[in-house]
Amino acid sequence: NYISAIAIMDTSESPGTQAGERSFAKTPNPVFASTFQNGIYRSDDNGATWDQVNSGLPSNNIVALSTFGPNIIAGTYRHGVCISFNGGQNWLEVNEGLASQFIGALIVLRMTHIFAGTTGGLFLSTNNGTSWDLAGLMNLFIQALAISGNNVFAGTSNSGIYMSSDDGASWDPINIGLTALAIKSILCSNTTLFIGTMNGGVWKRPLSEVITSLEPVSTQLPETFQLTQNYPNPFNPETWIPFHLGDADSVSIKLYDATGGLVRTLDLGYRDAGVYVSRSKAAYW
Repeated sequence: NYISAIAIMDTSESPGTQAGERSFAKTPNPVFASTFQNGIYRSDDNGATWDQVNSGLPSNNIVALSTFGPNIIAGTYRHGVCISFNGGQNWLEVNEGLASQFIGALIVLRMTHIFAGTTGGLFLSTNNGTSWDLAGLMNLFIQALAISGNNVFAGTSNSGIYMSSDDGASWDPINIGLTALAIKSILCSNTTLFIGTMNGGVWKRPLSEVITSLEPVSTQLPETFQLTQNYPNPFNPETWIPFHLGDADSVSIKLYDATGGLVRTLDLGYRDAGVYVSRSKAAYW
């Protein structure tokens, strides 16, 4: 099984505990592990044995998990967010207002604010997933989320990392010194922000430095053409390829196999200068 995320349920319902996608929480059993093809598994004996808990899931392709108290939420590849209020015995789809149902990451702030990173930006629910509102970073693919205190960090597929200190109302880039902008994972220790990138290794920065000295938001258009990492990779059965366009022009992207043979040509037509990241705007196949 391809394990996409692990989370541990906080059965004590302690308001000081949050567990994020691709992370362990310092809480008791049960333990949940999600897979990309076989759904979600639950262990009640510290991982010695596992049982599938997929009842009600619209898809077994799970890419993110997070918990808040005795509840657990799951992000799917194409079917949005699901939530279980009974330890995974049953799952409910909770997608009202969620414009993009391709989930990249999930995190819960203060047990009341659920953030869902998607291919169309970041969405927020404050009512247990009953409804969602856009919380910024529109048209960016959010692949990683993390929390430190009341600060939320969001990692994007090709625009670096952003931070919000006001529950997602505004976001600031914190990319000074960071040259690898395809963020795959984020970890906050007590003092340090760690970032795992797609092809540029692991980066770190003191949390005190990032929180006290924010960088201005850039509104400049891209200076050159840039083709970035496709998502999902590997793809099955579809993928899209984000790109930056420095000048308005006709865009055509050629796809080759490992032997150099041409597989497909994607003629995207005339495009204005800008950033094309979301599934609806990027090169889609």
